[in-house]
Amino acid sequence: MPAAERDEEQQLAEARPRVERTVHRYVERGRYLFNPDPVTVEHVIAGLVRNLVRHGRAYCPCREVAGDPEQDRKNICPCPQHHADIARDGVCECGIFVSKQYAKAHPTAPAEAHPTAPAEAHPTAPAQAHPTAPNPHTQKEA
Repeated sequence: MPAAERDEEQQLAEARPRVERTVHRYVERGRYLFNPDPVTVEHVIAGLVRNLVRHGRAYCPCREVAGDPEQDRKNICPCPQHHADIARDGVCECGIFVSKQYAKAHPTAPAEAHPTAPAEAHPTAPAQAHPTAPNPHTQKEA
C-alpha cells in the first residue's frame, strides 16, 4: 500500500471517533434517532469521516462540497435541511437521522448489534434493523 494511502487510512481511523461522538451526542439530545438500518448509519458515518479528513469539516456525504466555505457551511452535519427532510419524509436526506415515528415503524434487533456503538457504551445507541427493513433511499417507487 502506498504511503499516501496509509496516511489517509490512519487519518480516517483517527477522525472516526470524533464523528461518532458528534452524531451520538446529537441523537442523545433526543429530537431524532439513528436510522434503524445499521448499514445506512455506517455508510453515512464513513462519508462524514471521509469529508472531515479531506475537507476539514464533517460535511453531509449526500451533498456536494463546492469549495465555497460560505455555501458549504450549510452542509455540515447535522445540516439545517434535515429538519424539513425528517418532517416531510421521516428521514433526513443522508438517512442517518430519523423521526421517532419512522424508527418505531421499522422492525429492529437488539441495540448491541449496532456497528458503531455497543449498547453498554451508548445507552441511546440505535438498534440494528431487521435485515429486510426498508431503506427509503434504496427503494424504488412502484
